[in-house]
Amino acid sequence: MKIIIPHLGMLGGNPIDFLSAFKTRENVYFDTALASSDTIMRFIEKIGHERVLFGSDIPFGTMKWELEKVLSLPIGDEKKEWILSKNLKRLIRWE
Repeated sequence: MKIIIPHLGMLGGNPIDFLSAFKTRENVYFDTALASSDTIMRFIEKIGHERVLFGSDIPFGTMKWELEKVLSLPIGDEKKEWILSKNLKRLIRWE
């Protein structure tokens, strides 16, 4: 079973606690909605870009701001593409 934890776990407490608890669970993914760029980077550094999914949390977030956070990360464009779309497509087996 695949599990997606929204907001990198912020709504349930400290995101870093969620990262510590689930970093070795390859079936657990995290979305970026409303998280800071620094926290998103910390997740990418610890679990890789393959388990991070773009999230906007509209109407509580704005698409422009949430997208800009991911686009401004100091990672390559290919990793950004995985976060923005390819990881989700892989999870739902989108052809």
